[in-house]
Amino acid sequence: MTTVDDVLAALEGSGCREAVSPFWANSMALLPVDGVPFVREDAARANLAACSLGDDVIERVLPVARRIAADSALSLLIWHAAWRLFDCPTPGPFNAWPSLVDVLGDDAGMFYLLVAVSAAPRVQAFHARLGVSPDVTRETLLESNAYCQAYMDEHGGHPGLPKRWMAWIRNYAESLYFRVGRLEYWHRPNPGGPVVFRNRSNGKTLALMPDGTRLDGDGFVDGRGGQFDTENGWTSSLALRADSAIGNPILPTGRAMPHVVTLPFGEWEQVLGHGDPIMQMHIPHGGGMTPEACETSMRRAAAFFVRQFPSQPPKAIVCGSWIFNPDLEQILGPESNLARYHRELYLYPIWSSGRDGLQFVFYDDHVDLAIARRDTSLRRSLLDHLAAGRLLRNGGMFFLVDEIDRYGTQWYRSQWSVDELRSLG
Repeated sequence: MTTVDDVLAALEGSGCREAVSPFWANSMALLPVDGVPFVREDAARANLAACSLGDDVIERVLPVARRIAADSALSLLIWHAAWRLFDCPTPGPFNAWPSLVDVLGDDAGMFYLLVAVSAAPRVQAFHARLGVSPDVTRETLLESNAYCQAYMDEHGGHPGLPKRWMAWIRNYAESLYFRVGRLEYWHRPNPGGPVVFRNRSNGKTLALMPDGTRLDGDGFVDGRGGQFDTENGWTSSLALRADSAIGNPILPTGRAMPHVVTLPFGEWEQVLGHGDPIMQMHIPHGGGMTPEACETSMRRAAAFFVRQFPSQPPKAIVCGSWIFNPDLEQILGPESNLARYHRELYLYPIWSSGRDGLQFVFYDDHVDLAIARRDTSLRRSLLDHLAAGRLLRNGGMFFLVDEIDRYGTQWYRSQWSVDELRSLG
């Protein structure tokens, strides 16, 4: 058997041994005697097409697939990469794998793209066992296309896939993770976040902060960018008693308030808490994230998940992302797509690094403000914000599934003002 050292030496990737060598013998023991099946032209073409890569991209990738199939070192490495991604007990990580630029030049990213799209038959088989409709399967397979578009934006139009993101592809082949329209959703237990209550008489919704979260004087999670509010910072409290919930309320605009409210269970019912089934949202790369596209996705997804999982219908759509930074309404303007989307959701504070979103917008957490690209309004707005000495932040959001018909009315935003919340205290 060819050793990992032989392969890496042939590919000028000896410095990557620590990342590549784990489980080498395991994957090599399962290598088909007639070669790697997914780099054969018919299989590669089918996988690329299933992931909605266009003909122009497919025709550029197929020669690289043929080259990999004809090269022993590349074939062994790509087989090992796919096995590590889909069959190993833990996938990747792939950040420190060879760039392969010395071997494949500008086509290097296509190596990892071919690994990613080899997920297609696995996802199709998994969805067939679950009884998932073909349109949802087709949409779920769009993620490799989205990653390819991001790679092309970063690499002068050359197709490929960022190896640092490749491990994410495994989710689609083994988890209850589906794309429906513009957005993706994962059916899973709620990992945490605020506890949410609904008033039994007027239907108002109110979220309370988890117990023990340190917040700054503005009601956001403290410590953004290593900066702490020692003068006005405070710590949230939450007590769920037999007859009531007592804690710090959250404005639907995304800020927690330091005063404590009491919600008697005779008047309020808990509608979302830790461990409840949810649709955890993921926002794929790509444009067109209009409020209308998000509404269509959320409505379709809510119906799909309730139908698909009748024994565990999700209680809410939940997400934490730089996309839900509550400052974006000021950064991008009140009529921007993201600001309009925010006004339909219940936002809440989560931890932030201060440079949140830069990896997704500029592909670099430590972007150089002097030379960073300013070719989109989003990039220009974020750079101007940072150049003014300000930090970015993450934000959380939820939307209760049984209130999905209220989307479009700014239902949560219309319910509470600061004074109304204070009156509950």
